[in-house]
Amino acid sequence: MPNKTIYAIPGLGVDERIFYDLELDAKMVYLNWIDPRPHDSASSYARRLAEKIEHGEDCILLGLSFGGVMAQEIARIRPVKKMILLSTMKSSEEKPLQMEFMRHIPLYYLSKGNWRVEFFAKFAPLFGIEDETDIALIKDMFLQFDDVYRMWAIKTICEWEGEEPQLPFIHIHGNKDKVFPIRNIKEPTVVKGGNHYMVKQRAKEISELINHWLEPI
Repeated sequence: MPNKTIYAIPGLGVDERIFYDLELDAKMVYLNWIDPRPHDSASSYARRLAEKIEHGEDCILLGLSFGGVMAQEIARIRPVKKMILLSTMKSSEEKPLQMEFMRHIPLYYLSKGNWRVEFFAKFAPLFGIEDETDIALIKDMFLQFDDVYRMWAIKTICEWEGEEPQLPFIHIHGNKDKVFPIRNIKEPTVVKGGNHYMVKQRAKEISELINHWLEPI
């Protein structure tokens, strides 16, 4: 039985299934999304999400995409030993221009309703997803979440103001990521050819990088 526990937070609108292809030398506990409350900030939401964490200072967080933002917010309010960031940003300086634009002009409200799910195959290549099985999986995940969650999550990530973590971390990022372009990312561990969906497509390579980094623990 692994003596390390990793608490994994998925990306916006997806659940723990996004991590199932990873083979990590640790016990995995999944922190799936909870319903946001009116006026929840990133910090207040992270505090409620962190209530599921039991291991205190031994906690290792893994955050994918928006989950990476939440992992960093949790690390601000409770002891965290190490943090693994996948396909995300680790400070507001790494925020893509389109997110900064939508912070001021919230065009994402036009995506209300399930039409974006029905037409997901059209914009799936943005995430590097082309396989029909993968498209079906993501659509199934998206359908679990309502507009209240989606609008809150997009607003929160667009408005997030963060600073580089002050604890041991690894930031693994694909150089073909179109959601968080690598040109904005400071000193990542690069997966060549990796896109925003590489947690599934390049699971073996990512697992090896994480396991090697965790070895000293």
